[in-house]
Amino acid sequence: MPKSPAVQLKEWIASQLTILNPGERFPTDRHLSSAWGVSERTVYRIFKGFEEQGEVLRVRGSGTFVAGADIGTGTNPALPANSVESIVEAVRKAIGSGEFKRREALPSVKFMCLKFRVSAPTVIKAYRVLRARGFVERIGKTFWIGTLGEIAKSGPQKEVLFLQHENDDFSVPFQKDNMLSLSFQKMERELYSHGFRLKFGTTSLVNSQLNRWLSTEAIPYGIVLYAMDSGRLALCAASLKKLLKNSGERRPSVLVDWAFGDHRDVPGGCTILSRGNLHTVVARTLAREITHRGYRAATLFYDETETGYWNFWSLWKIRTELKAVRRDFSLMHVIKPCHGERDTKAFLARHLSGQLQS
Repeated sequence: MPKSPAVQLKEWIASQLTILNPGERFPTDRHLSSAWGVSERTVYRIFKGFEEQGEVLRVRGSGTFVAGADIGTGTNPALPANSVESIVEAVRKAIGSGEFKRREALPSVKFMCLKFRVSAPTVIKAYRVLRARGFVERIGKTFWIGTLGEIAKSGPQKEVLFLQHENDDFSVPFQKDNMLSLSFQKMERELYSHGFRLKFGTTSLVNSQLNRWLSTEAIPYGIVLYAMDSGRLALCAASLKKLLKNSGERRPSVLVDWAFGDHRDVPGGCTILSRGNLHTVVARTLAREITHRGYRAATLFYDETETGYWNFWSLWKIRTELKAVRRDFSLMHVIKPCHGERDTKAFLARHLSGQLQS
């Protein structure tokens, strides 16, 4: 069972106490609240426990410090007068030593906040200073080491295929999929930062390119199959199995986004991302939140016309989880169907027949 954010924060503070020197300051309660996803009241309560044990000292208006030193006015002797310049100098040295390589992304803001024990605005300001001095360039929300010309010239060379069934509109998985769009966007950024690029196409590529891949060894490094079900997978399953069996050391990593139904026919060696499991987690979390707030009834509104890949079973899971927590719970669904049905029976017939929305 995963640990709660509060427990993880408490363990992190305990680990910091073993490595920090007396008098060093922790990040602010507000920053820790944002970084760990807990309330400021929870941060205060956790620090209060450590304070009662004599391990930290909290000074109003100054912050929380490792006990064992004369804090005086509350200034932090461990932090330089200018934290922004400290981060700038540390990154500059890491670039010069080769620890941070050119054409790679700088560490995330959250990582740098924890490493230097500063706020997010301080890290962002330091990154902007690095950009102004020509050490990094910003593309989107990510800061990259080097000039724009270097970054564009190098470009990632290793391909990962992102394939969907008979549809060349990739705004659905990356912008309109209410469950996974943000995850796919982050996946693309992470792949790019490690030298890979996504190539988009339909699942028919697996069949049409199989012989060329195996004969030339120009096998993609990875394959993502988007929104699969038994019928869609069956069209490329034989070729996929052959590819995985005969590609040897160049065997690609395959991620199957499984949307609906029994996934026993997915070839061995593939990683399965089950939307059914994700729907269950979302439904269970929502059910517990609703009942925790003391509600006995709820109405959920859903607009099919404004979402991407979705199916009726999502709502059924929410109902099931609510009833499991509170048997007398009253739940009503108000749905705007994408096919314009005006009759409840017609809407249910469409979903119960196994037709998936995309």
